[in-house]
Amino acid sequence: GEPLMGPAGQRFNRQLERAGLLRDAVWLDNRVHCRPPNNEVRKFPDALSKCADLWLFPALFRELDNLQVVVTLGAVAGSLWFGKQSVEEQAISSRAVLVGAQHFKDGAIPKRWLLAPLYIVGAYHPSYPFYKGGDWNCIDDSIVASMLRAKELSK
Repeated sequence: GEPLMGPAGQRFNRQLERAGLLRDAVWLDNRVHCRPPNNEVRKFPDALSKCADLWLFPALFRELDNLQVVVTLGAVAGSLWFGKQSVEEQAISSRAVLVGAQHFKDGAIPKRWLLAPLYIVGAYHPSYPFYKGGDWNCIDDSIVASMLRAKELSK
């Protein structure tokens, strides 16, 4: 099914509105198309890197010709780009990384991203407060800040 359709999706829609974005203008997908046994992503970290090679990178190249910025929602989505940093570390100050050779197995960054750089911005997942608790307003504000940072980088 489509990502973020439940209560977290409703929060995400409000966060997008606050950032001046329409849901139809963003590409949403699930980072993990290659599910490990019992969907235990954290116990099988190789599933994430293998999935990137099998699905994510080809999809990004094929589907998104003008892609400039990716906002990762949550620690699992951000792990490919931010390594073992926690979601809190990924979301601090709407941190952005420039995709480089270190993100690819053979160290060769695709030529397409040498011509038009790709930035990755970390953010909390909209469902974070449902499962982990915390200050809902602070988390919402952090997600909105990440979306605004993405808008800024895409100009």
